[in-house]
Amino acid sequence: MSLHFGKVSGVTEVSSLASILPFIKPEDGSFDDKTTRNMGEAFNAAVHLLRGTAQPAVVYASIAACIIEAAGRGEFDPARLQQAGLTALENHT
Repeated sequence: MSLHFGKVSGVTEVSSLASILPFIKPEDGSFDDKTTRNMGEAFNAAVHLLRGTAQPAVVYASIAACIIEAAGRGEFDPARLQQAGLTALENHT
């Protein structure tokens, strides 16, 4: 996977990538650069919605897992990936 540096929706691509990369495991498969950036953007947006709330680390891991799962099924749109990630909150409330 090659990394390209630039801007995506007001955040640097490397920061979007860095946010999701720790959660991607080899068994999740591989994603192209654009999908990985979209997953990172979706994760950042979902986490941003939780700002100011105390959440355990498992919540963020669950959000990432739901985003990765949706991307693995072929979802590409950052807004739909974000929504998929937020479904993890239903399991932790």
